[in-house]
Order: sequence, then structure tokens, then C-alpha cells
Amino acid sequence: EIDPRAAAQAGLTLEQVRQALVAANPFGPLGAFEDARQTEVVALNGQLPRAADYDQVLVRARNGTVVRLTDVARVVEDFVDVGHPGPLLG
Repeated sequence: EIDPRAAAQAGLTLEQVRQALVAANPFGPLGAFEDARQTEVVALNGQLPRAADYDQVLVRARNGTVVRLTDVARVVEDFVDVGHPGPLLG
């Protein structure tokens, strides 16, 4: 849960915080090996598995000042199912 005021006081935009989180969670193909019969994809899964792993994510280091995620956000263990639309209010 990002605190927009804390981020602004640290001189950060919400987009910069988002980018730091994306960089801390590399996931995707790195390349492939192939021959005449098959192709094997080499992938990286560096995703952080627990909320506690996010505490020390480096958001920015500049002029000797380090801003970590916990400086601008409250990290909580939670679950959001983005594939389920939830109840429709109407």
C-alpha cells in the first residue's frame, strides 16, 4: 500500500515506485536453444515469493540517500485474484 505523501516527500512518483517493483521481480524468457527437432526456452523467475521480501526493495539511491519500499509503503501479505471479476454492484 503506497503512501502517496511519503513518496512525494521522497521525491518519487508512483510510477517510479511501480518501476522499482517491476525491476525487483524479473520474470520472462531470456532466450532459447534450438536444433532441427526441438526448441527449449530459457526463462527467469526472480519473483519475490513473500511480502517480507519486498520490505527492502530499493526504490532509489541518489546522493548517498537510499529509499526502500518500506519508506514509502506499507508492505502486507495479501491476495488479489485479478482473474475473478468479483461481485457486480448495481
